[in-house]
Amino acid sequence: MKVYAIDIEATASSGTWAVNTLNIAGGRLRNIFVRAASSDTTFDFKIIDEKDNAVYDTERAEKTATGVLDDSVLIVLKGKYTLQVYNSSADEDFVARLMVEE
Repeated sequence: MKVYAIDIEATASSGTWAVNTLNIAGGRLRNIFVRAASSDTTFDFKIIDEKDNAVYDTERAEKTATGVLDDSVLIVLKGKYTLQVYNSSADEDFVARLMVEE
């Protein structure tokens, strides 16, 4: 078993940012960590597959984050994905790390 991280640094503009991943040959997403620069910033986060399906969405799951999103998950990944922060209450810097197990 091999575990690797997808690390992202992005700045929200108009309450959102989006980053595309490289092609993921196959794996299981085990942890999602997203942190805003300010601890009181609220935001939602989603992962969208190549067919425009949201495979993870905090708004849909009623898990809107404040400051930090740290969620243990088990999501099978294969292909390219769009990672998106949206509904951010502030335009500021974010860091994110997704832990994927092969």
